[in-house]
Amino acid sequence: MVDKLDELLQTDRLFAETSKKEGSVAAYKKFLVKDAVFLPNRRGPFQGIDNICNAIKIPGVEYTMIWTPETGKVSESGDLGYTWGNYELSYLNEGKSEIEKGKYLNVWTRQLDGSWKVIVDMGNLS
Repeated sequence: MVDKLDELLQTDRLFAETSKKEGSVAAYKKFLVKDAVFLPNRRGPFQGIDNICNAIKIPGVEYTMIWTPETGKVSESGDLGYTWGNYELSYLNEGKSEIEKGKYLNVWTRQLDGSWKVIVDMGNLS
């Protein structure tokens, strides 16, 4: 039997892998609830999946967002949890390679089908 926290951390790793392979917008559409809240560094807040996806699009800029969860916690009832870890955003800015590093916190809720989805996503620069 898979531990509740291990299951949640595996889901966050899958979220990160989806972002790396398919892009952040595709990953967010797959792993966030429709009325999620996004609290990015120096902007926002943004609520709702469409607003969040518009906020993470950077016109004319191709970027890669990768992250690795460190740990988290799941409520005793098993329907709410959080993960936190480190992220790295790499992109070209006027032809120059840029990298931003920071920490993130995702709050997750278990869906009726047993899957986990993010209800709050926030991050800050380190």
